[in-house]
Amino acid sequence: MDAQGIQINQQYFLFELKGTDLVLGMEWLVTLGEMRVNWKLQIMKFNDAGRSVFLRGDPAMVRTVVSLKSMTKLLKKRNQGFFVELNQVTRSENEDAIITMEIEKLLSDYPEVGEQTLSLLPHRSRDHAITLQTGAQSPNIRPY
Repeated sequence: MDAQGIQINQQYFLFELKGTDLVLGMEWLVTLGEMRVNWKLQIMKFNDAGRSVFLRGDPAMVRTVVSLKSMTKLLKKRNQGFFVELNQVTRSENEDAIITMEIEKLLSDYPEVGEQTLSLLPHRSRDHAITLQTGAQSPNIRPY
């Protein structure tokens, strides 16, 4: 196959992708060795047989935000689909310090919580019991 003047000989898998002729995956990428990629400009640079090669992405393939109405309409029409949501999560160092201080306070207030158990738990006559209030009758209700 020829892509932007580069011969690519790989095993291909067939998928129904509208507007896309071919998707090259990891199998092809590992054959390139070292490369430089600018994701914002959609440019990939690598060496092929001693010459520098540039591949440019198609800006028309960039996904845009879709409304719930159009997504629902498409799902009704096609009967299948998938939804991906990406969010950037940031954690401040100040947050870590607050959590650490809270944990240290708890450990100093309750030192037995932080102690490591070196033996088995003591044997008890019963492990668990539900004690009824004085004079209360046991519940007599069918499950479900």
